[in-house]
Amino acid sequence: MVYSLVLDHFVVTVEDLEQAIKDYQELGFRVMYGGKHAAGTTQNALIPLSDGIYIELIALTGDEPIQTDVQDFRNFFQWGYGSAGYAFNTDGIEEDVSDMKERGVLVSDIRDGSRELPDGRVLKWRIAQVDNDVFPIFLQDDTPRQWRVPNSDRRTRHENGAKSVAQVTFIIDDLHTGIAKYRAILGVPPQVDHTAAFFLLEDTLLHIMLPTDDAMREHFKVRRHAPYEIKLKTRSNTHIGTLNQSKSHGLNIQLIT
Repeated sequence: MVYSLVLDHFVVTVEDLEQAIKDYQELGFRVMYGGKHAAGTTQNALIPLSDGIYIELIALTGDEPIQTDVQDFRNFFQWGYGSAGYAFNTDGIEEDVSDMKERGVLVSDIRDGSRELPDGRVLKWRIAQVDNDVFPIFLQDDTPRQWRVPNSDRRTRHENGAKSVAQVTFIIDDLHTGIAKYRAILGVPPQVDHTAAFFLLEDTLLHIMLPTDDAMREHFKVRRHAPYEIKLKTRSNTHIGTLNQSKSHGLNIQLIT
């Protein structure tokens, strides 16, 4: 049985981090600079929500690795820029990895990760990855999670009212194999209809579905491990709808009440 998986964050690869921060601010989000990862090859910015889940904007620094014994996130960019993947948080990573392996899931070894904050504190975590050795990610914090994901009202209250993740959608090409894959990873049964299935993770629905148009089919072809769409609950009735994807750098975000 899975120990304690919950959604942690979504990853968006961007070419210019400063520009991506400005674009998300124009969409009504409060964005904070995160810092450089330990390898020195990537840096990020975070958009924390009040439910604890966040959107990570990650960019290359252009530098060569300064450490080779830590996680290097340059492989996130193998599909170019845009919606790249997602991560789960756990407080029992060894148990989760063991359970997934027993269910036939290909899981990497557990590795160390870290990132230095602008104030000099060093975040530390342990990480494992599934299937293509990139996404999804499973991580367990070794330093307080609120260091990595600030949860103060000042950080999580956004001008557009976004407050929590209601649903995240992934595209699959076969319902039977898709259900089997996600059930093996999550360890929980889904609700199923003819073309889709839903897995409930706390208050968030993880939705897998067959493609219904060319955009979905193209997404599956290029980024099958990445979210196709995320629906965020908002406090504001004036900001509902789909956000400009050029400003969200390829992440399909819909604000709902």
